Amino acid sequence: MRHHVLRLLYTILISISASTVVPHQACAFDWWFFDNEGIAYDIVIEGSNKKLEDRLERRAREVISEEYPPKNKAELEAASAEMAERIREELVSRGYYDAIVSSIFESDTATSIITFNIEQSQRYTLKDSTIRWDDTRDKTPYHALMVQDGKPATAKSILKSAEKLRDAIDAKTCYLSLTVNPEVVLGSAAHTASAHYVVKHGNPANFGSTVFKGDSDVDEGIIRKHITWKEGECFSEDKLQLAEAALLQTQLFSVARFKPAKKTDVAGNAPITLKLRDRVKRTVSAGASYGTSEGVGVIAGWEHRNLRGKADR
Repeated sequence: MRHHVLRLLYTILISISASTVVPHQACAFDWWFFDNEGIAYDIVIEGSNKKLEDRLERRAREVISEEYPPKNKAELEAASAEMAERIREELVSRGYYDAIVSSIFESDTATSIITFNIEQSQRYTLKDSTIRWDDTRDKTPYHALMVQDGKPATAKSILKSAEKLRDAIDAKTCYLSLTVNPEVVLGSAAHTASAHYVVKHGNPANFGSTVFKGDSDVDEGIIRKHITWKEGECFSEDKLQLAEAALLQTQLFSVARFKPAKKTDVAGNAPITLKLRDRVKRTVSAGASYGTSEGVGVIAGWEHRNLRGKADR
């Protein structure tokens, strides 16, 4: 059913294009797009925690493209090796660092079967995690933000801790640049790992003046409404990111990027450059839509943006 619908929608779009773009000309189109059934296959997961089986199968199926599925058994068997690697990556991200994944490919029936055998091993837990600074700053106030000893050494929890740690440091400092990168080291004790949060930062700085660059017709007053800091205030990368998001959400710009100077001036201020590029002022869209209740229909739209530089729409 799905392919019939796609074929119908494609036919409508072709008809629209032929009548509005290149009238009275013959159009030739390649129908390979719809020839994408591929070879039938199934995936079996054995040896894993039952709660993980569905997730591991989904990770394996990510390898197979719906648009370009394997056309024969040889291509499918080749894809099974990457499937096994995806499964292992998922297990490692969940703390099973010693996991081993092997596969068996069976193609004696109409539907090929790929069986993945999992030696999951024991899950690693965290022990003796640290914060590593490139200076002598007191680290004690931030220890509570790390994943605590005894908890599973999962990628999700460690990355979340790194994000919280960075936000906490950014809120209390004025560093011109700041990164927190976690490193995981497997311990000598059985199934333990240490997470080391490596903190690197630039010099303290305050916000300097903001200079606009790029090709934009938007009124400067409209732009400055989204700049929430004042010159001389404590610098924060998070404030720059929030302002970028706010400017892009206006749908007036295709590019909005703040870039602080690499060094401060004698007063300790870091000048900010804002690169802007306006979106196209007029957009026309035409296409086909399909809904189970509405059936097939043609959609069209016209939108103006910023006709007078005052954020008109």
